[in-house]
Amino acid sequence: MSQHSIDLNTFADGAVAQKVERELEKVIANIHDPNTEADKKRKITITLTLSSDDKREYIDTEVEVKSTLVPTKTASSKMIMGKHNGKLTARELVSGKKDQMFFDPTEGVVKTDIGETVTEDGKIKPVAFKGAN
Repeated sequence: MSQHSIDLNTFADGAVAQKVERELEKVIANIHDPNTEADKKRKITITLTLSSDDKREYIDTEVEVKSTLVPTKTASSKMIMGKHNGKLTARELVSGKKDQMFFDPTEGVVKTDIGETVTEDGKIKPVAFKGAN
């Protein structure tokens, strides 16, 4: 029986090694991403597809390298719905509870449940709606 030797580092002018390196970079970045679960497994798959000519003299070889990554964790929030100038709108509920004010330590001010600043005289400084007239 004859020996078959293929060096994947040089096969297809080094394309296989380059493809593996590219997918490995994706996997490492995915592992490093704090928005993914650290302990989940990632995978790199190398697929060699071989087919011969009618005389069985040549073997056409296709190489596919792909990675299986861990999806990012979901993010969630609550929104308050209502009407503004007769149009249905929704805003993020920043305080955690409808109609509850909170202290914003970043700005050092009290804000409404949707993040509007409450002035020292108790008036609300409205935040502009995106797309509002």
